[in-house]
Amino acid sequence: MPSPLFVLTDFYTVTNRALSYVAGLALAVCDQAFTLTPEALALRPLLAALDATVVPTTVARLNEPTAGRHGLAAAQQCGLTPALAGSSLYRVVAQETAAGLRQAVEELFEQATGNQQQTARKKNSKRPHTPAQDYLVQHVRKCIETTFSQLTTRFPKQIHAVTAAGFALKIALFVFVHTLAQAGC
Repeated sequence: MPSPLFVLTDFYTVTNRALSYVAGLALAVCDQAFTLTPEALALRPLLAALDATVVPTTVARLNEPTAGRHGLAAAQQCGLTPALAGSSLYRVVAQETAAGLRQAVEELFEQATGNQQQTARKKNSKRPHTPAQDYLVQHVRKCIETTFSQLTTRFPKQIHAVTAAGFALKIALFVFVHTLAQAGC
């Protein structure tokens, strides 16, 4: 059996001014049986360490009321994470798979956190933002892109670090220097 094209997408929330994972990962499954490749099974320790909920998700057409049940059964038996064994399928009705997965992640995020994701949408989106939401999304996006651009100009072309902790320390120091520069120090 072929291994499915599956996407693990995280949804998170900001609490106490720190990023913390509260809900989990959306696992996109097709309505067909599958087995995972050894590379995909290598994710098991990582998923166990994250201790995140994995939600099997499928995108169904309007006339497919049982879409995804074969994929759910395969996901429960694949051994990716024990949490899948008792999980239920999260089904979204949409015409396009990619748009349906984005919709599913937004809905799962809102259910888990009570907050709405405000991501930019295409002009021809089936679920467009209001003009006020579009303005806010563009304004915040511009601020984020400007700040990220300012941060990356402070980075050297190469960061030499021997350990992951050393790399994280250097990145944290670049952010600290950027904060000092913004404050005028």
